[in-house]
Amino acid sequence: MREMTWDEYYAGFYDWSLSTQKSYSYRLSDFGDSEEVFEIVNEFAFYDSKFATRFVEKR
Repeated sequence: MREMTWDEYYAGFYDWSLSTQKSYSYRLSDFGDSEEVFEIVNEFAFYDSKFATRFVEKR
């Protein structure tokens, strides 16, 4: 599985399905700008608060 940079992840995030967003999050090699991370966490929290929590704790 290829690692993804934050910029790659953020650029494609809104084009992907929720399951792809979650799957690709495990490929992240780093986090980006805190405002972008906050935006993504809020998106996850809207659909799956448990995943949003894991996403934040993972990093």
